[in-house]
Amino acid sequence: MRIVPVLLVVAGLVSTGHGSTIKITITGSVSNIHISEGPVFGYRSRQHIPDDISFILTYVFDDERGETKVRTANDGGVLESGQSGISSRSPGIEAVLQIGNSGWDFGESVDSEVDLATGKDAKSYSFRFFTANRENWITSTIYLAATNLKQIGDWRQSFAATVIASSTCQFSVDNGTVSATGSLTPKQMTVEGVELYGQALSFNTVAGGKNASLWVRQWRLVKPSAMGGCVVESVTVTVTGTTPPNGAPITPYSTTYLKAWRIAPGTMIAIPPTDEFMNTYPRGSSGTMVIFATARFYEGVSIPPDLMNNTALSRQSDVSALPTNRATLPITVTTTIQF
Repeated sequence: MRIVPVLLVVAGLVSTGHGSTIKITITGSVSNIHISEGPVFGYRSRQHIPDDISFILTYVFDDERGETKVRTANDGGVLESGQSGISSRSPGIEAVLQIGNSGWDFGESVDSEVDLATGKDAKSYSFRFFTANRENWITSTIYLAATNLKQIGDWRQSFAATVIASSTCQFSVDNGTVSATGSLTPKQMTVEGVELYGQALSFNTVAGGKNASLWVRQWRLVKPSAMGGCVVESVTVTVTGTTPPNGAPITPYSTTYLKAWRIAPGTMIAIPPTDEFMNTYPRGSSGTMVIFATARFYEGVSIPPDLMNNTALSRQSDVSALPTNRATLPITVTTTIQF
């Protein structure tokens, strides 16, 4: 098989920091809150909190925990993104609800999720934060007006939503001693914690196409890079089939390697500009090549010249060691080549 793996060495990277936390703050007024067992939020048992009382709800998520979910358009533009929990790690770090002058910390999350869905005329955020005590949780869904739409559907994007079209927010607090349930009516939301400013990685197809014998893509950003950086792509190739002249079987073969491209400060196009997937087996071969690839742009990260020249290096790095506080969401593609 004529695939030359390009392996990334951690020591050759120049970067600072790892990961980031994203803070979401929602403000508004309460509704239909009933205290079953108090005192909580400054009220006694079996009391009803007046509906005009203000609240501040703060969620904090870690973008390196759990599992990143991204749905993209054909050009790689992000349509929907989020972070969901896995069995070992939940992305939710904290959820605190303050009503009036009294607050409630929901504690450690065992099951949390944040999702941003974007469309032509609408945008919605959904949050879920559950603790080990299944009676202690809070969820919110915020629908934003069209004036708040941005071009990038990245859930980490910093912005302030001054207009909320509609929303729902329910909660239940319970620590075995006090308990309360109710609803919140959000009026404003801010998202902060990362330095993305509308940046995203995308690509154009310049030759061939998905599931064809050749697919050439051109990497590009949606806006010029402030600091410069690199696109790093992890590629897994799995092959089965036979080769001439005697139809010798190809032992089921799988390899994973990394590739990288530089993007200079103030520019949008990768150097070199293209990435290609192609059938490298000789005429008369018969089989299937499945390629799975995931790429991200890392702002402010430089790479060794060897890697730029597509020279194989001695060992492969753990791509998770790269910092994500200025990284775009990953673009993932799968293509199947029949030969």
